[in-house]
Amino acid sequence: MSEGETAGQETPTHIVSLRQDVIHAISKLREHGSVIVDFRTADPDAQTSIADVLDGAALASGNSPFVLASNVYFVTAGKMPSRADIERYRDLA
Repeated sequence: MSEGETAGQETPTHIVSLRQDVIHAISKLREHGSVIVDFRTADPDAQTSIADVLDGAALASGNSPFVLASNVYFVTAGKMPSRADIERYRDLA
């Protein structure tokens, strides 16, 4: 768990519409240890590209992304999404 992160604290969420926007989310992944990336508003080609980048970022940290809903990923450097994180996107899955 990253410094300053406690159980029950919400994971930072980033809305990503363009492939280049995912870089900011990945930097937050390094800072916080986990991040939720919502790329539902991206066009279909960008969604595929964003998913590929997030898969690579997760694999580079030794994990796979956890899909909270279609085009909403929980990316982590070693922890599971909290119950609150899962519940926020339950109706979208």
